[in-house]
Amino acid sequence: MAPNTPLYGLLLAGGESVRMGSPKHSLNYHGVPELERMHQLLSAHCVSVYIGCREEQLVNLPEIYVPICDLTPFAGNGPIGSILSAWTVFPDVDWLVAGCDYPFFNQSAIGQLLSASADESWSGFVNASTGSPEPLLGIYRTTLRATLFEAFRNGARSLRAILESLPVNAATPADPQWIRSVDTLDAYRKTLQTINA
Repeated sequence: MAPNTPLYGLLLAGGESVRMGSPKHSLNYHGVPELERMHQLLSAHCVSVYIGCREEQLVNLPEIYVPICDLTPFAGNGPIGSILSAWTVFPDVDWLVAGCDYPFFNQSAIGQLLSASADESWSGFVNASTGSPEPLLGIYRTTLRATLFEAFRNGARSLRAILESLPVNAATPADPQWIRSVDTLDAYRKTLQTINA
């Protein structure tokens, strides 16, 4: 990130959570809902933190959070829609983006992201088991903005595929658990056992 470019936070909470059966951002692993825990994590490093969500979710979003609803041109297209909506509202900032289904993501993980070179258009982690970037945990810098909008206009909807097509330098996480997402009820129960062991 350029020295004068603000870093904002974007928590992705707009997923349908079909496999989980309940909103993943409301799950409790550490004594508070994940949305609250992640908001606290990002707030320690970002000028402001926003919740990326669908408009119909507003009725259930606590008033302490500030939403950025998916804008009409991007709605229904998953995480890329949330990021492009956020960049439409605040075009001149870098975004620290995080999903709400990473219960092991912590301050140390953010520290590793922030230590990456500011010359990178995207700073994030690579999944060692797949060799692919983990697109829902990372810093999306303004130098990537035009590329992401152009990719969307050309029909791209997968953040992972877009990042794989670019010369980004994803880092191996110091702790592989940081990028472990929990997407099903069975995985949630097993993760609770791991955390509470």
